[in-house]
Amino acid sequence: MSGETVVSVVIPTVSRQQLVMRAVRSALAQTLKSVEVLVAIDGLDEATKDVLATADEPRLLVKTLPRNGGAKIGMQSVKVVEWVF
Repeated sequence: MSGETVVSVVIPTVSRQQLVMRAVRSALAQTLKSVEVLVAIDGLDEATKDVLATADEPRLLVKTLPRNGGAKIGMQSVKVVEWVF
């Protein structure tokens, strides 16, 4: 990703193990290849963490948070320096 624009996708989640990989795959399948995906798991959600652990994807980052705060904490954890909403 050196020298390329990096797009960071932050996916806050809690108890969505049945949907989280669909969201991750969708973000990683974009035409821009310099994408990183951070999944911020709110609270003790072992099932979602276990699903994400099966992904063999170096662009996927997983951060487990002790309490709700996914989007804010996620935004502080990625490489991007400019935000577009």
